[in-house]
Amino acid sequence: MRRRYAIATGLAILIIAVAAIVIAMTRMTGTPMPKPAIGMEPQNVGKLDVNDTFTVNVTVENCVDIYAVQVDLRYDPQVLNVTNILEGPFLPSAGSTFAVNMTAQSLNTTPPTTRLIFVDTKMGSEPAADASGNGTLLTITCQVLSNGSTQLQFYPYSAGTGTSIGTYFLKRDLTEIIPELHNGSYGSSPIIS
Repeated sequence: MRRRYAIATGLAILIIAVAAIVIAMTRMTGTPMPKPAIGMEPQNVGKLDVNDTFTVNVTVENCVDIYAVQVDLRYDPQVLNVTNILEGPFLPSAGSTFAVNMTAQSLNTTPPTTRLIFVDTKMGSEPAADASGNGTLLTITCQVLSNGSTQLQFYPYSAGTGTSIGTYFLKRDLTEIIPELHNGSYGSSPIIS
């Protein structure tokens, strides 16, 4: 009986010691922050009739002190036409912004692609806090042009290449933040990660 009691007591002390070490290490190193992400809601839009319209929200998650964003979204221009782009409340929640959107088509690719590039930057150099947390970055309205399907794919950014092509975030000190990309689709096109 005493032997069982001694084993149980020793085991309890060991468990408490391990828990104390884990707690101390977590406090010293901190809990890792989740990686920032960009995606869309809804992630998949089912097939609609030609000439119908729909909207998707481009959303961000787990952001910390974001000063500027660039979204490079690609889709098939024979299937969809972007008719409107509205800046969402995420970046302006931390002060005035300057938003620009551009489109460029490449009909020589298979399937053809259109790049919707959206750039949103805080204005001025005021020391106001930059945007953090989760929210809607922009809202896109699309018109259906055909019975086809298409990816709604965030083009990845390659840091250090000297080009500004792709989807990424910037801090005020121009540190590049490469978010996780959660692509979407229209129609029966599968979502590509």
